[in-house]
Amino acid sequence: MNSFFDLVEKSPKKFKLDQNIAILDVLETLGQDSSKGYVELKNYIDQLNIAPQLKKIILEEHLSSSSYVYLIYPKLFAAAYGLIDAPVIDLLCISGFFHFMAVKCFDDLIDASKDSKSNPSKEAYITSLSLLSFYNEHAIKTLGECFKSTHEIWREREIIYDQFFQFTLANAQETPKVKSIEEYENFACDKSRISFFTLEIFYRLSELKEKEAIHHLCNRLNRILTFILQIHDDIKDIEEDIENGQFNIFVDFASQNNIEHSAKEVKTYCYKEGVFVNFFQLVLINIQEGKEITNQLNKMDHVNFFLQKNHNKTVKEILNIKGYHYFIQHNNSDKNIQKINDNNSSNAYRKGIDYILDKQEGQGNWFDIFNNAGLSDLWSTAFILSNISSADAVDFSDNTNRALRYLIHSMNEDLGWGYNSVWISDTDSTSFVLLAMLKHQEKIDEKIFTAWIKKQQEDGGFTTYSSVDRLSISLGMYVQEKQLYKGWIQSHFCVSATAFYVLSQIEGYDLEKQKLNKYLINCFETGQSFSYWWTNSIYGYTYILKGLKHAYEEPLYNWVVKLIDKKFLNDLAPEIKEIRDNNFYLSLLIESLVIIQSITPKEKFLNKIVELQQLLLTRQLTDGSWASSPTLRITSPEIIDPRDKEIDWQEKTIGANTLYRDFNRLFTTVCSSNAVKITS
Repeated sequence: MNSFFDLVEKSPKKFKLDQNIAILDVLETLGQDSSKGYVELKNYIDQLNIAPQLKKIILEEHLSSSSYVYLIYPKLFAAAYGLIDAPVIDLLCISGFFHFMAVKCFDDLIDASKDSKSNPSKEAYITSLSLLSFYNEHAIKTLGECFKSTHEIWREREIIYDQFFQFTLANAQETPKVKSIEEYENFACDKSRISFFTLEIFYRLSELKEKEAIHHLCNRLNRILTFILQIHDDIKDIEEDIENGQFNIFVDFASQNNIEHSAKEVKTYCYKEGVFVNFFQLVLINIQEGKEITNQLNKMDHVNFFLQKNHNKTVKEILNIKGYHYFIQHNNSDKNIQKINDNNSSNAYRKGIDYILDKQEGQGNWFDIFNNAGLSDLWSTAFILSNISSADAVDFSDNTNRALRYLIHSMNEDLGWGYNSVWISDTDSTSFVLLAMLKHQEKIDEKIFTAWIKKQQEDGGFTTYSSVDRLSISLGMYVQEKQLYKGWIQSHFCVSATAFYVLSQIEGYDLEKQKLNKYLINCFETGQSFSYWWTNSIYGYTYILKGLKHAYEEPLYNWVVKLIDKKFLNDLAPEIKEIRDNNFYLSLLIESLVIIQSITPKEKFLNKIVELQQLLLTRQLTDGSWASSPTLRITSPEIIDPRDKEIDWQEKTIGANTLYRDFNRLFTTVCSSNAVKITS
């Protein structure tokens, strides 16, 4: 039997998000076409004298919930055949929608005829039958407005409908036997056979000399689109297909491996055994072929939008599945690990570093934090690398060098770095890569600094994401309304604090430094010195203090010291409890106090350093790590202030307004190791 996944094994294993923002230019015409298609269908149906119950189902359930693809499917291909302004296109869109819904109703009736837990009532059955009759009648009627009864297209319709009927009948009598990717593609095309009818119409209407070649390419492209849609439908409909006895490729794969026919068991098998990932990679391979075809055809903007949207959706699915696998394997509860007795700074630091090095991947990166964007490998690696140095112990210079090489080779085309090697660039990840390179004396191209400094906003602060277009594409929203992303594209105090640390080590950029300094002072004066992405402000204060070691600014220093004294050195302050219970924040507070003590020595600072260091030493686990807590927070992109009390923060692995911990304990351990080292 031919392997389903031969193509996957031969294809590149790494895919990135498609960040081509030119595709956004299509949104306006796509929206206009979709709206026009919706309005024309609604107007057509409104004027019909049919039962109110049927009209309500058609308008409120079928039409309103239909994808834009099914409202304007003929328009996806019309331009390729040179039929951009042909008056027949709008009628074909209406007829095409009716054809699609007729097939869907037919499919529903077949499901209802089988033994099922959800057999419809007699009334529901009659309603479905009535809808099938309605859609068939009006599919033919609208098509009849385009072509006379003697036109050859009617013969073509008979052939295609007969093929669809024979396919459906065969599947009703016996479950399909799909043994190769080619057979599965044929299965998907047979299910969507009606979509090829549109291409036959265009072929006959086209007056282009090269229409034979165009028709061949469009047929192949349509096969690709139906294949992509079939895979996503099969994943979505696993439970429904099991219930209705419909063929589903994932259920079939599971049954071949003696997996019980329950949606949960099938999904678990496909997740664990990599079946979903392999099929998603097949989708990406097909999308790439689809893009190559559209490059040879005229004005395929709508298809390119569909391909890009599905490419990014599929890449994120792969990220999440692979990330979840890693998360499950490595998310070992620290509650079952004993703490070290009679610990000391030297031992704690060495064991902490050993733990970190043991977690390093073969390519040199570290994985930690798992969220909607998958696992972090770039931001996490840069963060760790910026907090350890081969100067601390020569014997791990090879580890730091491999990590540096990994980061350098993972730079995006815009000269920045993202949360991981697939995601779009962001200012904070790029800042930490720069900090890692500065820490390890790696030469940095001036072009990288120039690209990075452009992330500074008019108010002097630094935003996480500067491009609404790229952000909308990466989130799959495709809406260019800034209000929807205002929280993520504003200046962030915590991101600006890290940028301050970077700029403090770079010669020049005096104007940018002045603007940033003014922004940070203004945050302090207006009570806006909170960390947007972190649950405690000590994060931002620490990175400002790190920068002040290199470039001292007295007003800024005084503000940080004042707030640390007020919030974290007063045993009655509410913030002190979170700090004491959270090893990550506790280690940052220690580092902050050490810097303050080096600039303005005071006995109370020294005493607090010793006290907190001893507390941190008692918490180290026998594997060398420190227990982690939820520290990172990710809001919905429109939220300006994450301190809003109406936000329901929850610790989960996915979703907005969610708290995350470093499940691999690397962020916490590298900071804790650093904290015990600098105080020893």
